[in-house]
Amino acid sequence: MGTWEIWNEPNHAGLWQRPDAARYVRLLTAAERSLDAAAPSDVVLSGGLSPYGSRGDVGGSGTVNPVTFVEQMYAAGAKGSFDALGAHPYSAPVGPTHRAPWNAFQQLPAIHEVMAANGDGAKQIWCTEYGAPTRGRDAVSEHVQARWVVEAFEALGDWSWAGPLLWYSHRDRGTDAGDREDWFGLRRHDGTAKPGLVTFRAAAG
Repeated sequence: MGTWEIWNEPNHAGLWQRPDAARYVRLLTAAERSLDAAAPSDVVLSGGLSPYGSRGDVGGSGTVNPVTFVEQMYAAGAKGSFDALGAHPYSAPVGPTHRAPWNAFQQLPAIHEVMAANGDGAKQIWCTEYGAPTRGRDAVSEHVQARWVVEAFEALGDWSWAGPLLWYSHRDRGTDAGDREDWFGLRRHDGTAKPGLVTFRAAAG
């Protein structure tokens, strides 16, 4: 059995020029139909949604808050076009349990409420990306990163509709102190383990 995630962060203007939920749903529906015909046992995920602001927020470039984008997806006929919903609920510079309306991790229950209101309450939300950089913008210490691993798994464990958590990423991409994208790994660029690798192995079983 395979798993297919259709697009990456379709609500983000950097990955879908002028995000448009209706256009995305057309793509998602076409992909789901093709996969259902070719590999009916495979799992189809909607594209993991990028964090952005609070519910209702839309940026000047068109990036849409994930809760709002899911509402727009259902308004455009998304029901029946995926098996589970993908999310990228990055929360840095705060942890996954920090209560704030703009914390994407804390918006996951609201996303599931939208799903339930549209008859999809039995479907899961998969966190197909979550992580925290240990250098660069919104960086945390390696020990805080390790703690967030535990907090994220524990929070998801309290939600019956939560699916798998995929940590981004396994190993630091590089060593540029000014580029946060180089520092999301549970291993340093040289392959040595950060504390988060230990907590991840314990939490993930």
